[in-house]
Amino acid sequence: MTSDAGTLGQSDDLRDNTSGDSDEIRIASDTNNTIQLATATITAIREIENIYITGSNDTSQEAYLGGGFTNISGVNNVIIEGTFTNQLRILGYLDSGARNFNFSGVRTGGINMTNGAGFTTDTAEAITVVGSFVDDVLQASLGEANIQGGAGADQITGPLQSSSTIAGQQGVDAITLRANNATDVVSLVNITSLLDADAITGFTGFNTNASNYDILRFNASAFTNYTANTAVRQATAAEAAAATAAVNGAQNYFIVDTLNNINATNVSQQGTAWLALDTTFGFLKYSPNGNFATNSITIATIDDFANFSAAQNVQIVA
Repeated sequence: MTSDAGTLGQSDDLRDNTSGDSDEIRIASDTNNTIQLATATITAIREIENIYITGSNDTSQEAYLGGGFTNISGVNNVIIEGTFTNQLRILGYLDSGARNFNFSGVRTGGINMTNGAGFTTDTAEAITVVGSFVDDVLQASLGEANIQGGAGADQITGPLQSSSTIAGQQGVDAITLRANNATDVVSLVNITSLLDADAITGFTGFNTNASNYDILRFNASAFTNYTANTAVRQATAAEAAAATAAVNGAQNYFIVDTLNNINATNVSQQGTAWLALDTTFGFLKYSPNGNFATNSITIATIDDFANFSAAQNVQIVA
């Protein structure tokens, strides 16, 4: 079904008696015919599994996808794209039944996924979220979550009770991990710029909880001192420097030391890109050539740095 701008709302009632058959409704909105007005004035959208919304300078501040003001149910996937003049707050998105959200086509305005009063805010089911091209507020619920921030300076909050995989991606992102008894993975794959650095709070080091610790994920193609699917070896700056005397002697070494010691370290003899975590402030440092003294970048911060164990808290993928 296709709904041009200005044609959805006004007590419209759209129902399908069969569930799970991948129906689609494609809704257009613009400055004068907003998605906020359209979703607030429908009677029902039921068992339409896929909702596509395309905004064109839409001035909405909110969109009602279920519960509270509207009667939307039986949704699986919500895809929003286009341009919005405000950060669009999505309300009732869990009440609609949707568990997969893709906002990668939103070019302006951004998305806010925090529910308000009168809406169901929790589900134990898994959700997936892909953020927009600009700043977003993305939030998981109780169950497992896979969240990709996309571009922009995003605020990303993980689930309360389950594991998550979170990638801030482009832009300076704030990532909050909430499940202390579940393993969360924060992906820093290809993050080599200060402009894409992540501030990670709620991180659990291996020495805090050896059963449910969190993981920082890196890729060997960008961080060339490391081998995919191989455990890294934690070393002080002095130990790493000494090991570089041998050919490839410090391969897979991950430096954990004070900020002053890291900033004085040059292991460029290895000819590879290195990682280090400072035990003074929790800065995660990257050096493209191993010379931290003259060429290093902070690509993330973590809060439980005192209990970090590189062999367990780091994962290297291809």
